[in-house]
Formats: sequence, C-alpha cells, structure tokens
Amino acid sequence: MPPGVLLEVYLDTCHSGEGLRSIDMLLDRRPRFIPPPTAKACRALQGRAPRGVNRLLNRSGVVHHILWAACRSNQTSADAKIDGGWHGAFTYYFCKEMRDHRNGLSRPDLLGEVRKDLAGHYAQVPQLECQATVRAARVAAEVR
Repeated sequence: MPPGVLLEVYLDTCHSGEGLRSIDMLLDRRPRFIPPPTAKACRALQGRAPRGVNRLLNRSGVVHHILWAACRSNQTSADAKIDGGWHGAFTYYFCKEMRDHRNGLSRPDLLGEVRKDLAGHYAQVPQLECQATVRAARVAAEVR
C-alpha cells in the first residue's frame, strides 16, 4: 500500500474486537471457516514470520488504520432476520445509521448510535479502534 493510505477495516465476525492485533495468534488455532495464512505466505509478505497486523501496517508505510469490530474479542456477533432479510446485526445498523445521518457523524458518534441500536436486542458491543487523529473525522464510505 502506498504511504499515507488510511486503511479502514470492518469486521462483522465473532471475536472481532482485536482483529488487527491478534492475527499472529491465528497460527496457533484452527479456525472453523477460513484457514490462517501459511508461514510461507507471511514470510513472502514481510520476509519474516508474522508478529501482528499493526507491525505489518507500520512497516508498509500505513500510518493510520481503523478497525470497526462487531463485538469484543470475547463475544459473538449476531446474524439476525431484520426487516425481512438476514443480516449481520452490526452491519445492518451501521449502514442504517450511515444512511439516516447522511455520513454526518463522527466515528465515535456513529459507534454510539450503533451501540444503542444493538443494546437490549443483541449481546454484542461494537468496538472502534483507531488513532486519535482520525477518530473524530467522519467515515469516508458512502452507504447506499
């Protein structure tokens, strides 16, 4: 990635709360759905074994990164029938709030709205991980 790129990651998965910090732990676990990258693939990426995505991002010139996680690292993320269709609950309410507020909320305000939507219905607490310099800015994505 070119220097100065802002990487914004959205994870609507169970145990996603530390999604950018714990990739190096995947090699010690056996995930149910997507296998972790092989050691060979990780070495090809950086020339050495993985030590966490934060370090990889910093070495590749990405100064700012943002993680939107559907839940804490010790929680599950709900899939639910909402408005007649099946959705990840976090994704559904994230997109709803983006549309309702026409991308006018700061990241912490958007997180607060999504947390309110989920509270009382789902046992998950969405997380936002980013540096203070980008926390107050509006989310760049356009949701239709």
